[in-house]
Amino acid sequence: MNTLQDLRSTLDAHAASVHDHAALARSSAVHGRARAIRRRRFAAVAATVAVVALAATTVPLLSRGSAPVPADRQLIGKVAPATLTSLGYTYDFENGVEGGEKHATIRLRASAEPRLVTWASDAADVGILATAGALHLRSSATDFDDFVYVAPGESGRWTIRAGGAAAAIAVYELADEAPEGITVEGITFRQQVGDEELIDAVIGEAGQSDLTFQVALPASGLRVAELCAGVPDGFVANVEVDQRGVASSGGCGDDTFDPGSGSASWYDAGDLGEPGTVVTVRTWVSRLHDGEPVALDDVRLGLAAYSLAPPVTTVAGWRVPDVVEHDGHRWGFVGSNSSDVGARRLVVRRDWDEPTLLVSHVRGIRQWGGEVMVGDGVTSGGGAFSGVEDVFGPSGGPFVMNVRTGLTDRTALGVSLYQRLD
Repeated sequence: MNTLQDLRSTLDAHAASVHDHAALARSSAVHGRARAIRRRRFAAVAATVAVVALAATTVPLLSRGSAPVPADRQLIGKVAPATLTSLGYTYDFENGVEGGEKHATIRLRASAEPRLVTWASDAADVGILATAGALHLRSSATDFDDFVYVAPGESGRWTIRAGGAAAAIAVYELADEAPEGITVEGITFRQQVGDEELIDAVIGEAGQSDLTFQVALPASGLRVAELCAGVPDGFVANVEVDQRGVASSGGCGDDTFDPGSGSASWYDAGDLGEPGTVVTVRTWVSRLHDGEPVALDDVRLGLAAYSLAPPVTTVAGWRVPDVVEHDGHRWGFVGSNSSDVGARRLVVRRDWDEPTLLVSHVRGIRQWGGEVMVGDGVTSGGGAFSGVEDVFGPSGGPFVMNVRTGLTDRTALGVSLYQRLD
């Protein structure tokens, strides 16, 4: 089970373990198949931003505890805010860089915590380029009023190109202030994740490798989010709801940031009983899938129950939420495209005016040997799956999904479309 910053690369494994159980058939897509090898956040948001060789400049290596450059928050005559917020978390100003007549460029070392990068310029719009994740973005927000999210462990160079006008970059680091929700020793299950609301949560003590809690079922459906850290190789963490068998099982990382948006299991209304029914949720560490619990000193486990909002629509058999989260921002549903049942191909034209997040949905592919080309050529396995693809601008080629093998008369392809709310 991976957390948010591991990009939740185990969703497909979870899907296999639940065998198309109702927990899989959720709009959970947006927490799903965001693959580490495709972390092209905001890729191709503007066709006018070209990937070019950057002039060599001497720039500081920014890290926690270094002195701001310049010595305060005033950069190119504009004042960077003392704090920024992203999905309820607060980030404090740490450092800044002025570009003058040249590009403003910074290099960031990897950090155990997330960061935000914001910018300002005297130009009407700027291009933001990043070597990390191959981010290419054109923005008219030029007064420190927008940001990009830098995940834990991410390093690289960020550059603001302003056509010769003055430009600046400011870096913000995670503050100690916890967002609304349930927090234990700096670990928080947020009160709101997307359009879901926290019902209750439990965060175990270090070394507590078998943890349970009870929750009354909401009328709208249930998501059980999982916290898992400190489990070494050779062990797995299991999650079971209402003694119905293990819903998920696997290894986990050491990151404890924002577990409410990480690995989870979904249950539609009625799957576990009538609303108000109290069910027991358990997570434990074992050597084998669904094995006996074992004691580990450094393990940290947690569970949270979230009530699901009604879906805004259904796409390719997947229930789609009205609000999703992606790269530190909230996105609202604006539309969808679907193929005919049994069709091999879906082509989505870019007929939108604003950068748009695409979430892919696939169902009815032959489980064994099925392959679907999604977007830029990444091949996904058979069965049913769904996940965030990318943010696309209003120009450029279409987004294409194509079934290479495993087509059936039940195959359905679709995308749901989202635009920024914040």
